[in-house]
Amino acid sequence: MASVWDWIHQQEQTATPEQAEIAERFNEAMEAHNTDNQRCLAILQETRSLAERYGESWWVMMCDHWRMQTMIFETREMDAALDLAVRSAVETRKEKYRAFPQRVCIHEDLIHTYQKKDPVGYETEIRDAIRYMENEVSEGMECRHCIKGLRSGLECDLGNYEKAFSAAMDAAGLADEENSSHYLNASLRDLCGILHAGVRELGEEAYTDILGWSEAADAMLQQEERWGNSKPRPRAEAIMWQAFALLGLQKTEEAQRRYASAVSQEKRTDGLPSEGYFQAAIAYHELSGEPDKAIAVAERQGAVLAGKGENWAEARCAWERCRLRDATGQLREADIEQAMEMTRKFKNPSRALAVLTKGAVSVRESE
Repeated sequence: MASVWDWIHQQEQTATPEQAEIAERFNEAMEAHNTDNQRCLAILQETRSLAERYGESWWVMMCDHWRMQTMIFETREMDAALDLAVRSAVETRKEKYRAFPQRVCIHEDLIHTYQKKDPVGYETEIRDAIRYMENEVSEGMECRHCIKGLRSGLECDLGNYEKAFSAAMDAAGLADEENSSHYLNASLRDLCGILHAGVRELGEEAYTDILGWSEAADAMLQQEERWGNSKPRPRAEAIMWQAFALLGLQKTEEAQRRYASAVSQEKRTDGLPSEGYFQAAIAYHELSGEPDKAIAVAERQGAVLAGKGENWAEARCAWERCRLRDATGQLREADIEQAMEMTRKFKNPSRALAVLTKGAVSVRESE
């Protein structure tokens, strides 16, 4: 199976006039991706309608895949993305899509929506979809990177930090081996978050690792920006992890400079920073002895997540606010009830509660 970009290039070289028109509009949408996401979605919808009119079913699915990517990771419209992902996954299992390059990727979209909605309740469906992807990929396909990232993300969501750490290390190893900066910087940022979540008490070695991973990730992202691909959201996350790690290494002045740089990058994200950014910012303020600022960051995260359909992250944030307020004697019954109300909406509330309130599990011995 050719890569999707090979397929698009082939389409551009051998296209009928109708296919050329579709490809031109699709490329226009990709130029707007990450910079003007509402425009990107509008063009993708128009291109999809064009492809449907011309009977180009592969192009229809291509547009749907990138609509889902944009809704999941940029505009954060999870309810709409889940509905589209379920329909698309069913559609692409038909024989006419057997050689379609994005067929496997569409199952990744489905997994991401399940994970963001309810990873505990959809665990079986997620693992089944990952196995399907594994059975469909072949040597050289980019989907091998995605599968490792999906495994790491699932185990992290379930609180299995040791397994998540191992999977993220595997993902980073594969990306490094194949010189893929796109997948490597994502894996390195994942490692920062997993190590922080999974170790009860960080020491010098852990802070040094987080600093090294986050600096390497940011260097790759800066290179992408020099190539014209703006990456403020992951850059803000990577730099915030640097600030946290430097503070842990008692390099306070440099930590403060990196913190200011991360905040500056975050202002370029259309008000939708990554979950990793919030995790790192809360960790930074806790470590600097500023619990009220940590609570303020968690409250802002809750406001960002409200109404986006990211049910798991929203509930996790609510329980994080409870933890932070409890540590400062500010916990209220209303805080607990709000978190419980969110948790009751999951398919298996009791298991979800156990995972969301689970204590840290070491992925390495604390120093």
